Amino acid sequence: EQICKHMLDILILQLRRITDSPFDLITAQHPSKECASVKRYLDSNYGESITLDHLSALSHLNKYYLSHEFTRYYGISPISYLTHRRIEVCKNLLENTDHEISDIAHLAGFSSQSYLAQSFRKYCGMTAGEYRRSKKNQTI
Repeated sequence: EQICKHMLDILILQLRRITDSPFDLITAQHPSKECASVKRYLDSNYGESITLDHLSALSHLNKYYLSHEFTRYYGISPISYLTHRRIEVCKNLLENTDHEISDIAHLAGFSSQSYLAQSFRKYCGMTAGEYRRSKKNQTI
């Protein structure tokens, strides 16, 4: 193991000598076990009513620390990730089913159709109905 480490150090030193542009070594950031578990939970249970307190209890982490760590690893807060995940589910259902928008809101885990409308417009720049019509027009 030590020999490999020294050989890697030599390789890095040689690379630094032959390149014009300096580069820095950064450690790869992998999500913590708790953050990865929370992400898997959100991906699998997006249709349920989920709060930061619930995720905190699930991961056994303080909710502020969980939110900070999740954002650090994934670039987005857990609740924003959940909303994005729900929007993606809605887009899929809008494109591939004829369900009413209120039913789609319920299936995707939104508390109401109005919250879906507000979130959908914020993330997609249009209403769910407009999105459905635009996708149906593309297939014709």
